[in-house]
Amino acid sequence: MRFIQKENDMKNRYYVEIEQDGYDEKAYLRVFKFALLLTQKDRDVKRIVCYIHTKGNIGYFASLFDDILIKMLLTGHVMVEPFPVPLTIQTKSSYSKNKYFSGNHDLVLAFGMDKEDLEVLDDYDGIEYIVAIPWLKDKTAPWIERWNVREITGKQYDKNVSEISDIVK
Repeated sequence: MRFIQKENDMKNRYYVEIEQDGYDEKAYLRVFKFALLLTQKDRDVKRIVCYIHTKGNIGYFASLFDDILIKMLLTGHVMVEPFPVPLTIQTKSSYSKNKYFSGNHDLVLAFGMDKEDLEVLDDYDGIEYIVAIPWLKDKTAPWIERWNVREITGKQYDKNVSEISDIVK
């Protein structure tokens, strides 16, 4: 996996390619492997934030963590082997720019967020990296295209693959 060199005051943005819209366990495993490699390489990252819409969206993690660990992640920062930094699960309402200041240096794994949700994260100071894990490809594609985001493998996004024909529109 290739990492993009950080530039001053610029967030590093990535996305995970999903095979089809909806639940994609393989993509979730790949994103956590990427997060592990990234946090081992970039010592500036202080924590990994699993960002979800609501607490009702914890199904993303059901195959990765047991129920007890998920509850612990929802209530605080937990060191989880083999990650060198703590993990936490935050919702759109619990992760706010007022609460989390620029000293945090977060790696945010944004599960199922659309363009508007990702743009909100773009405005937060304490985020070093954003990794978008789509639920619906077409809802995340505008953000990916806008920032020319790379897939976690380093592959460049091909907008022609997901584009809908003008005839169909």
